[in-house]
Amino acid sequence: MRLLEVQRAFQSLVLQGDTAAIETAVFSKDQVDARRRLGVYSHAYRATMTGLLSEVFDKTWAYLGDERFEAEVATYVAAHRSTSFSLDDYGSDFPGQLEQRLPDEPDVFELAWLDWSMRRAFDGPDAEPVAAAQLAALSPDDWDRARLGLHPTLVQREVVSNVGALWASLDAGAPVLPPPLTGPMSLRVWRKGLQPHFRMIPPQEGAALQAIATGQTFAALCEDLGRDGSQDAPVRAGRLLAVWLEDGLIVDVAF
Repeated sequence: MRLLEVQRAFQSLVLQGDTAAIETAVFSKDQVDARRRLGVYSHAYRATMTGLLSEVFDKTWAYLGDERFEAEVATYVAAHRSTSFSLDDYGSDFPGQLEQRLPDEPDVFELAWLDWSMRRAFDGPDAEPVAAAQLAALSPDDWDRARLGLHPTLVQREVVSNVGALWASLDAGAPVLPPPLTGPMSLRVWRKGLQPHFRMIPPQEGAALQAIATGQTFAALCEDLGRDGSQDAPVRAGRLLAVWLEDGLIVDVAF
């Protein structure tokens, strides 16, 4: 076999466990046949990927238990190869796989999404939060034009399970099934300082953050909050802003 053919055959062995193409290029040695020797490499690849996913999705693992989690990981590893020189991105599709395979168990795939998002927030880019005094110094005209920049690690999604309470109980080592939500909520994840955080939030706050992330001015946000006819939209917007400042979500103000 030519070198390129050997390399491709070895890749097939590692990724698909197919020994047939490369067996002829490997000699038996010390009474160990080629298939067993090649199996070491195939097993090592799968063991490495399985270990990585077990570390990243440790709360999902604890919740599902060894047997179910290992079965889902084996399915994922068989269908997804690493596409980067770094393993940082491997596992990004695992929550989606769980959502496809376990559509009636949102607690499982939403927990996996939270596991993944917390890890990505930990590894994400730095940004210095804006000080409250900087915003307090803005004039009314400034507020009419102000666009707030959000922390680059911030991600969110709508959830239907009480996944925040579930994750917290697993993290504390005392897993309990929390009471169900009375309605959909949003879940946001971000890093504050060096520590990733999450918070369950009402859908209205999630929508407000999404609007800010797409470049909406703070004044326009106040208008949106007042479309329900209430007169306290600026007050509610101010409360949201106070929470975002406390959480370190605001990292820039542009005009």
